[in-house]
Amino acid sequence: MSLINLLVRHEGHDEEPSEPMHEHSGAVYVDYKLTGMMVFHFILVAIAFGFVLPYGFVCKQARSRWHLIVQLVGGVSAIMAAITGHVTGIEWYNPWLVDFCALWGLACVGGTLLLQIYMPRGILSAMREIVNKVHTAISLLQPLVCFVFAGLAFISYLQYCKSDHLGQCLAHGIMGTAFIVYGVILLCMLFIGEHFLKRMNRSQEYFDSMVIMIWGIINTFTEHRWGKEDWNHGDVQHTSMGIIWWAAGALGVYMSWDRVNHRPQRNHIPAFVIIATGYSMITHTQRFAVSTDIHMMFGVVLVLAGLTRIVEISFVLKDQPHEGNEVKSFQYLTPLLLCLSGCFFMSATEEAMAFLHSQGVMAAPYLLTISAVGFVLFLDAYFMVTSYKQLSQGIELPTKEAGIELRPFLHQPDEEAQVNDFEISD
Repeated sequence: MSLINLLVRHEGHDEEPSEPMHEHSGAVYVDYKLTGMMVFHFILVAIAFGFVLPYGFVCKQARSRWHLIVQLVGGVSAIMAAITGHVTGIEWYNPWLVDFCALWGLACVGGTLLLQIYMPRGILSAMREIVNKVHTAISLLQPLVCFVFAGLAFISYLQYCKSDHLGQCLAHGIMGTAFIVYGVILLCMLFIGEHFLKRMNRSQEYFDSMVIMIWGIINTFTEHRWGKEDWNHGDVQHTSMGIIWWAAGALGVYMSWDRVNHRPQRNHIPAFVIIATGYSMITHTQRFAVSTDIHMMFGVVLVLAGLTRIVEISFVLKDQPHEGNEVKSFQYLTPLLLCLSGCFFMSATEEAMAFLHSQGVMAAPYLLTISAVGFVLFLDAYFMVTSYKQLSQGIELPTKEAGIELRPFLHQPDEEAQVNDFEISD
C-alpha cells in the first residue's frame, strides 16, 4: 500500500503555462510504501490522539461520569498504537515517538485504574491525591499533546525537518499552530467565553492584542541578530511583521477599555494585524512557483479571516460581546479560516515545496488536500466544544432505575407517564 500516491494529469490544458513548471505527463508516485500493520498503526494513532484522548479531556473538564472510561479506552488505544509501531520495524519512524505514545497511554491507564481503587486515610490517601493531580494535569495537556504528536508522527514518516531544515520547520510549525490555536480559541469563546469575559471584565480584543504584542516583541528581537549579522530578505520581512505586531498590539490593548464609560470596548486592531500579515504573505515571493501560490493563498485566507472578524464585530454583534447560546452562522467563518490558514502555513515548508516542484504537482490539488485536513480539524474541535457545552449543562443520557438509557430528545422529565412507557415491565 502507499500513503501518498499522487496522480497528476494535464491532458485538459489548452494553453501552455508561461513558466514550464512541469515537463512530464502521466502519474507521479511517491516512494513512501506502507505495510498493512503501519496503516493499522496510523488508524490507532488517529483514533487515540485525534478523538478519544481529547474527548477524555472534555469529559474531565465537564465532570462527566464517562471521564474515566474514555481515558481508559484512549490509553489502551495509545498503547496498542505504540506496540504496532514497534512491530512494523520501519527504519524511518523515530523510536522516541513510539515510546512517548506508550508512556502517555500507560499514564492514562495507570492513573485511571489507581483512581478507581479505594484507599483509606493515611499515606495511601495522600498518594491518591497526588495521582489525581497528575491525572488532571495529563487531561489538561491532552489536546495540545495529541495535536503535536500527530504532527510529529507525520513529519517523522516523511523524513522532513532534519539538519539544516529544522529551524525553518519549527518556524512554520509554531506559526501555523498559533493560527490554528487562535481559531480554536475563538470557537471556544462562542460557547464558553461569555462568563469568562464578564468575570475578567475585559473584551476579547484585550487578550488578542496582548498576545499579539508579546509575540511581536519576541519576533522583533529573535528573527534577526541585531548588530551581529547582515540583513537579508527574510530578516527584513519577519522583523517588520514583528514590529507591526507589537505596535498594533499595544494600541489594541489600550483601545480595549472605554475610559469614558468605564467598560470593556471592542475594536478591530487584531483583525487589522491579521489582514496586514496576510498581505505580507500574498506579496512574499518564493523560490518555487508552487510555493509562491501556496503562500499567496495562505495570505488570502488570512485577509478573509480579518475581514470577516471586522464584519462580525461591527455588523453581526454591533460592537457588543457575544451573549447567549445562539451562534450566528457568520461567526464560524473567522475560526474556520484561521484553522485553514494555519494548516496552509504548516504544510508550506521548504522541503514540501521542493518535493512538489520536483514532482510537478500544482498548488490547487495540494491546497484542496490540506483544506480537507483543516475541515476535519475544525470538525474535531467543534465536536469537542459542543460536547463540553452539553456535558457541562448536564445534558447526558438519563439513566432510569431499570437500566435503560434514553436519548435526550426522548427524555421528558415533566411527563413521567411518557417516560415510563420505555421501561421494561417485569
